[in-house]
Amino acid sequence: MGEINKMKIVLLGPSGVGKTCLINRYIKSTFEPTEVTKNSNFNNRILKLPNGEQSIKLTIWDTAGQELYRSLASFYYKDADGIIFVYDITDKNSFKELNNWIEDVEQNGSPDVLFTIVGNKSDLQEQEAVSYKDGDKLARSKNAKFFLTSAKENLNVTNMFEEMVDRKFSKQGKAFKDRKKTANNQEEANKESISKTSFSIKSSSVSAEGRCCK
Repeated sequence: MGEINKMKIVLLGPSGVGKTCLINRYIKSTFEPTEVTKNSNFNNRILKLPNGEQSIKLTIWDTAGQELYRSLASFYYKDADGIIFVYDITDKNSFKELNNWIEDVEQNGSPDVLFTIVGNKSDLQEQEAVSYKDGDKLARSKNAKFFLTSAKENLNVTNMFEEMVDRKFSKQGKAFKDRKKTANNQEEANKESISKTSFSIKSSSVSAEGRCCK
């Protein structure tokens, strides 16, 4: 059996931005609008590296976004390798609230944790309340990667997760060298940036309770 590396990613952000839907799309390839998440749970996915000798066990944590539960989030992200902060591009308040989540992690998380900022629901561009420029500006100020995504249309969902995996293992000299990426930009917001990879996907175990994908 080849070497198995581990990585923990936690999704944070206000309630109703679609964190659960992004996870379900990546893990189960499904989109099902559901209720607000009121607890935290995790999902596993195994990624096999191109050399066939190493695999990555990716554990993705879904967290409740209500203010009531925010103080509990540090229990899940304090030992995380990466944090994906999610806002809804049609909801300006969700973008403003994201700063509070980021500040919490900066104060209580690991100094080496990787950041990605995601503007979800890009399929609703006609209702856009937060510009690409504003999202990208925030990401740059936090040394984070930035993606526009749509769990509904499956736009950039795989990319946002696996780019973070690339970053972590590139630092450790385990980059996925066969991977080719295309740029994520506003002009192509309705097309997923295609990432060609020789990952093979093994079985995943999913724990799913109390979901939200408004």
